[in-house]
Amino acid sequence: VIFQCLLLSNVPFGTLLDPHWVFFLGKHYPTQQQDVAETDSTRILQNQQGFRAPSLEDLQAYSALFLESGGSCIPTAMDETLADISEPFHPNTDVPFYWQIPKAGTTYALSYLSRCLNLTEATRKGQYSDESELKVIEVNGYNYLNVDTTSTEGMDRAKKLGLASSGLADVVVSGYVSSAHRVFTPTNRGRLFALFRHPVDRLASKFYYLQFATWEKTYRPEVANMTIEQYAQQESLVVGNWMVRMMVNKMNIERQQLVPEDLITAKEILRRKCLIGLVSSMEESLLRIEAYFGWTVKDLYHRGTFAMTGEECKRQYFAGEQKENVHKHPTIIPGSEAW
Repeated sequence: VIFQCLLLSNVPFGTLLDPHWVFFLGKHYPTQQQDVAETDSTRILQNQQGFRAPSLEDLQAYSALFLESGGSCIPTAMDETLADISEPFHPNTDVPFYWQIPKAGTTYALSYLSRCLNLTEATRKGQYSDESELKVIEVNGYNYLNVDTTSTEGMDRAKKLGLASSGLADVVVSGYVSSAHRVFTPTNRGRLFALFRHPVDRLASKFYYLQFATWEKTYRPEVANMTIEQYAQQESLVVGNWMVRMMVNKMNIERQQLVPEDLITAKEILRRKCLIGLVSSMEESLLRIEAYFGWTVKDLYHRGTFAMTGEECKRQYFAGEQKENVHKHPTIIPGSEAW
């Protein structure tokens, strides 16, 4: 059986009926349980925190699930409220939705979008607002909405206030990608985009940041006295496979075990729903995102006073002159114990 979810939708339909092969994680293997157990992909799954290796029965179950779902493994609520990235962007109805991934350039990117592009953002800046009407507020000279879309409760409040259809938000920001339906609707869908970073680099950055970031909700004082090797072994702190867990809504690491179909679902969400940039190619990624949404730089005014042109603002960011939430720390060497 071939999964469309594994980017193999162009394979002839006849292959679907071939009993001698199954396709898993983008490769084909003989349908013998011992052979499946010996594949590289299976060994990778066995080594991934929170995953279990698939059996032949698993693969058959996934096949049935895929066929019963009509060829899509994305949850219906998400599928209906997040637009496919291949469809034309409709600025009058679609709303850019930035997936906030910890320690993956979020602070830098959002600063660039608000300052150089003058976008109005729905973030956590409005977390203390209890107003009954959605409106734009000014924080430190930049525009935000009076809602908090970084929590599920705040997303519910934003939907109640009609955020998606209001036309007030240029971009909505949240880590809760699986909860898009809490803000968006089939009429006013979210357009998902994100910046990805190598997982080891991201987790190392998180570790060194949490050693001193006492103001963060996620701050844990015991981390300050740990080595990074000790930190990496604390599953409750690291939260392995965070991105997959957020996409399939399985954040309880003690009660909700990840299984291979969760990885399949996550891959399909990214393939169909997400415009992806890379932290390692920040300038190129931001320019690509700008082009996709039709955004352009604006001259920068701070509290009503002209500060600089939009092009100069962009130059400062891309030249590294603007630093946002940057904390230097040791590099993790590939192949080392910490890696």
